[in-house]
Amino acid sequence: MNRIAPAIALACTVLAPFAAQAQSAWDRRAVYTEREAQLKKAIDARPSDPQRLVDLAAFYLKPLAPRDVEAADGVRRRVMVPLRNEWVVDGIKDIYAVPWVFRGDPDLARPLLKRALEIDPRNPRAIRESAILLRMKSNLDGMRPYMDAALRNDPLDLDMCRLFLDHRTAAARVLNNQAIDLRTPRTWEEERADGRYRMTQQPSPADYARATELDRQAQDARRAAIKPLENLARVLKNDPQRERDPAKQSKWNLATAVYHHWLGELEKAAGSAGAALRADPTSLDALDFLVDILRGTHTKDKLVTYKAILDRWAGTDTAPVSLTPRTLSPKR
Repeated sequence: MNRIAPAIALACTVLAPFAAQAQSAWDRRAVYTEREAQLKKAIDARPSDPQRLVDLAAFYLKPLAPRDVEAADGVRRRVMVPLRNEWVVDGIKDIYAVPWVFRGDPDLARPLLKRALEIDPRNPRAIRESAILLRMKSNLDGMRPYMDAALRNDPLDLDMCRLFLDHRTAAARVLNNQAIDLRTPRTWEEERADGRYRMTQQPSPADYARATELDRQAQDARRAAIKPLENLARVLKNDPQRERDPAKQSKWNLATAVYHHWLGELEKAAGSAGAALRADPTSLDALDFLVDILRGTHTKDKLVTYKAILDRWAGTDTAPVSLTPRTLSPKR
């Protein structure tokens, strides 16, 4: 029996039926082009303003636009909807670590952020968007200084908390792999006068000691990985306004979902993500998380419910575009 089915089934029963009401004409390509032109015009008017540069860069990284459409509860609301489909490299995405769905074009954003940081090296938004860009390019080491600075600027930035989780978990995985390598016997073949021999060298006591130390460092990295997310969840949990603020309640539930998913507790992760979408039926982040976790577990019967919402918001089929590692940017 699928582990996450009960939680998803509960979420489905709470969400209102999705009536097939007629939607106003929506040409997301035209909306994208219009918004891009507006942002470029703003830069032309004030080319030395780093905020204008970051506005366009952020749009390229996460192209969204407001639309009046049925939200997840079936009520017509203003929703920030995606203007591009998700792209996934080789069909792989660690959703516990990625706070947005990759829909943008980092190659277009890069020169804009570079210019913004040349004008204002401490610009908070330019720093934050640079962290996102480098994660999209799979450059976790290059991402780290921007991520760390962005977290110092705003410790309650859920996106940056998840990037930190991503970075430190990846570091822990590298350390564990190095430890495994040190504990693995070495084998090779040698040619001698009397024939060819297969040689084996067992790990030395120093190798085992080093491997133990690396595993300890990996455990420390995992403990550190979750700290920003735990801090964010604790602050939101203790916020007296949380239960009366749909955005805060949804953010807290989504942070909880990320935590459970990181622990491998898929049923709890799905339940918390469903709660995030119920708290704020316009939350694209919560909807993306549910679609991703269901797609990743191949729960097709439950996936169709949430993908239908995403398709309705986007006004088209939102199936992801598959890329290869050598693809520099998504082709539209």
